[in-house]
Amino acid sequence: MKMRERVELGLIPAAVIAIGLSAPLLPVQLATGELLAVACLAWLVQGGLRDLWLIYLTKARPEAAPRRKLACMCLESSAGLTGLLVGLGLTLCGIGGHVMLDPWRWMLLAAGVLTLGFLARDLVISWRPLGLRRVPDHHTILFTWW
Repeated sequence: MKMRERVELGLIPAAVIAIGLSAPLLPVQLATGELLAVACLAWLVQGGLRDLWLIYLTKARPEAAPRRKLACMCLESSAGLTGLLVGLGLTLCGIGGHVMLDPWRWMLLAAGVLTLGFLARDLVISWRPLGLRRVPDHHTILFTWW
């Protein structure tokens, strides 16, 4: 495991504790769509922060190897954006029930989302062949549609 992965893994409990401490400031009830949108937005922010760090590292230490092209898309970004849009759609249409959220549930939600984001960080959806692939450091790949 690389140092940046260990750091991210160590930051997950810190973020969960921070969410628990700030839970009194968070809503105690959310619609299902709002909860989905919040969770997916947190997932996208986690991946975005990781990507910014990787871009910084790439600029600091340029690679001499040529970049490879793959017909694939980042699973984390694809699923996060899809979930965010579905959550916003459900909220705007008023579809779904409501979820009560105490500090422990906020912490459980944060732990689940951040852990899922950490586990899915290297997964891409490939078009040829169709399926999921693990591609570490897929930020160095030039994505194509065909």
